[in-house]
Amino acid sequence: MTVQSRKTLRSFVLATFFWVFASPISASEKVTFNMSWLPQGSQSGFLVANAKGFYSDVGLEVTIYQGYGGQRTVNEVAQGMFDFGYGDPLSVFLNRVNGGNTLYISAISNSNAGAICYLKGDRDLTLADLAGKSVGAGATSVMQNVIPIWLELNKLPRNYLKVLRVSPGVVNTSLLEGKIDLADCWEGNSLPLLVEQAAQAGKKIGVIRYRESGYDTYGGGIVASEEFLKKRPQIAGKFIEASFKGFDAAFAAPDEAADLILKQYPTLQKSILIAQIKEVAAIFDRKQLALDMNRGDIQPSRIQESLILFRRMFNTGENIKPSDIYRNIER
Repeated sequence: MTVQSRKTLRSFVLATFFWVFASPISASEKVTFNMSWLPQGSQSGFLVANAKGFYSDVGLEVTIYQGYGGQRTVNEVAQGMFDFGYGDPLSVFLNRVNGGNTLYISAISNSNAGAICYLKGDRDLTLADLAGKSVGAGATSVMQNVIPIWLELNKLPRNYLKVLRVSPGVVNTSLLEGKIDLADCWEGNSLPLLVEQAAQAGKKIGVIRYRESGYDTYGGGIVASEEFLKKRPQIAGKFIEASFKGFDAAFAAPDEAADLILKQYPTLQKSILIAQIKEVAAIFDRKQLALDMNRGDIQPSRIQESLILFRRMFNTGENIKPSDIYRNIER
């Protein structure tokens, strides 16, 4: 072999090496996700998927961020601050009303996770027992608008309960200290913490779930902006599938899932995490499986029913259509 031939062969080998190892085909796609709140059971699937490498298995490098409320998260997704966020159809609706461009692209919770919580005595209470009582909900929470419509759905006047604006951080303690009669609480989120705090005080918590008394919309799921879906259409399906794999793993082994989350966020309490994970499992997406739908796919009829309620809550017209709220992602 001549010197020139050896140089040519060497150049070819080096070029092949750099093509294989530097090709964008093999590079991971960087993705950001906003949890909408603190790490907790409702986010367990995303956290477990990241810890177990399910995202990297499909070529995604996911960075997960703490959020500061569902509505803010959806708005930040619309502004391009995050690629994906955890939100619900109502937050997407409000974002659209205000000129945003977000879409609900996958349902994690097939049912609403909200509830009215109370200090339990010798029997369970019903709505009939709550006339005139005060309920504390976050000062900027959409539940300030939801609760009056929920009462109407149960053929009760909007002022049947006194809805008070309370700082989210003190809703639980306000109930336990008797400053409010009832508390707005959420499965997979604040409810297990409230139950544990009550037990420490020698008290028990009773629950009236919205979904069991007339108000059953889709709960938390994955949201993205229209702009992101146009620019990077191949990413959403991968993110959804890997996330569901994470939720499956969390629900199959809550104890292990809690340990994985604690490695990322060591200040959390394991017993609370496990209780949250189990609550989310109860309202997961299994109905879609029975309907022969993809994991997380959204039923148009349910969005249409929800839109009717949302318009009543916020006195809006009919400009926002179901297609403005959701999109099922091909995968």
